[in-house]
Amino acid sequence: MRMRRGPVAISIRLFVLAAILCTANTETNAAQVAWQRDIRTAVQESGRVKKPLMIKFTASWCGFCHKMMKQTFSDERIAEHINYCFVPVSVDADQEKPLLDLLGVETLPTTLIVTPQGKVLKRIQGFQPPEKFAGHLAEICNRRPVQGAAYGATAGSAKPQTVQCAFERVCLPSVLDDHALRLGSTDHVVMYRGVTLCFASVDQKRKFLDSPRKYWPALDGICPVTATDNGARVRGNPEMAVVYRGRIWLCANELTRQQFAANPSKYAVE
Repeated sequence: MRMRRGPVAISIRLFVLAAILCTANTETNAAQVAWQRDIRTAVQESGRVKKPLMIKFTASWCGFCHKMMKQTFSDERIAEHINYCFVPVSVDADQEKPLLDLLGVETLPTTLIVTPQGKVLKRIQGFQPPEKFAGHLAEICNRRPVQGAAYGATAGSAKPQTVQCAFERVCLPSVLDDHALRLGSTDHVVMYRGVTLCFASVDQKRKFLDSPRKYWPALDGICPVTATDNGARVRGNPEMAVVYRGRIWLCANELTRQQFAANPSKYAVE
């Protein structure tokens, strides 16, 4: 016999539904980070607003992922910093396994800072408490909103970013020694040949000071392919850097980078 649903049964269902919605809203408000859920949409947004992606890899079964959501990403200062500097996207590791393989994600939780072109700028593995995670964020982007700006500082104490770093703020020793594209911090700067260079750490800065010519891009950062083939002085793109004969060569785009890689001896002329 089919049970008739009376007013009491309907009221209970509505109560349960309201409780679920209330819980979901509470978790969203507590998290504060404006997580996107679709990686493809996030990549497009990253390119449009010229901000790196922050990809948080998580899974329902990952205990430390949940711990990091509750203790780190729910921190108001962390959330403001992330929303200000990055396009944050949450990725379910069980649903996006090809992406994990592509980016070399082997453990959870893992947070990656990635350019829209897929260059990994920072790899943060394992659980990170708020203070430690804040340090990782500052290595990539030191800018913070005025309200709640500095960690441990009073509101309104932050000053606007005034340092303009050359080479899109890319840390040159990281490119040459580690073959990695890392952004420098305005806490570690050097004036060289009339421009300001930013470095990812004190050690990277020291490396450059010990041997500046070693790390300074060949042709002062001019694209070697356009210079050779067209006689044009086109500024190279740090994301298209090539390391050859112990020097950094900055190509203008993907096409010139491929041309350089195919015949480096033709273009590696200073």
